[in-house]
Amino acid sequence: MTRKIEERKQRISRAGLICFLVMIILGLALPELCVAEEFGSERKVSLFFDDGWENQYDVAFPILKELGFKASFAIVTDCIGLDRGTSSSRMNASEIKELQAYGMDVASHAKTHPYMMNSTSDQLHDEITSSKSVLTQMGVNVKTFVYPFGEWNFTIVDYVKEAGYVCARAVKPEAYRLKDPDLSARYHIGSWQITNQSLDDFKQILSHATESEVVVLTYHFISDKGPPETSVPVQNFREQMMYLKDNNFKVVLLPELFAINENPLWILPYFIVMILVIGLVIISISFYLRKRKAEKTISQGDDKKFQSVSFLFLKKRSI
Repeated sequence: MTRKIEERKQRISRAGLICFLVMIILGLALPELCVAEEFGSERKVSLFFDDGWENQYDVAFPILKELGFKASFAIVTDCIGLDRGTSSSRMNASEIKELQAYGMDVASHAKTHPYMMNSTSDQLHDEITSSKSVLTQMGVNVKTFVYPFGEWNFTIVDYVKEAGYVCARAVKPEAYRLKDPDLSARYHIGSWQITNQSLDDFKQILSHATESEVVVLTYHFISDKGPPETSVPVQNFREQMMYLKDNNFKVVLLPELFAINENPLWILPYFIVMILVIGLVIISISFYLRKRKAEKTISQGDDKKFQSVSFLFLKKRSI
């Protein structure tokens, strides 16, 4: 009987260990599975067009529509409709509304495009909040803020959050991790500035895109005659967009990623802990039930022995 009990204990221990290892594997693997299920398994790219130049509407917008791509257009609200008829012409309200109607993300690029780090608290509030109000009054659902000159700190981030923006974009060339545990990471998303890079250089930038990491590409002038430091020739832009299309990149809008789930994958560390705790509870219950069963079996065996001994004793006395 003792040998059988020991063997049963060993089997229970092995079963418990196997259950525990399975829980650990699930806890580690589940985040990646969740990313694929929530956001799709394609390599992801997000397109931004800064400053609201009219050539973005005239040149980039038709190409995006042709390929079925959506993009974010960052508007400096005090510059709406300025310098029409010149090479520095900005989009007007009608053109901005058309972008919104097509499903583009119309973002705020502040009120006057200032150096944010040199701004006072009142100026920051005005630049971040007033610009959103102007676009909202035009019928735009503003979700994204784009930092002028890419300048930000956590004080500025707090103003952006308070104004009700879903996310914000900066200029550091790095991919955004969809499962970033930093709750503020969505408010300083990096990007690559696209100007006169070769197609090979463009491909190298895109090599950072994965199913769970988004590469953000930022454009300014889409023109053959614009300033070289901020311009992309029209043919180059078309080739870049065709490369995205032909190679099955998923072009996404950043705020839509967060709209899938307001806390899409930032709570996963806690979820993993929860999985492990549940696993330990299940194992503990299993051990307890098996132990009770083993004790009951032993008890029944002892009762039978006692009954046998009692029967023999009584039988001898009767003789």
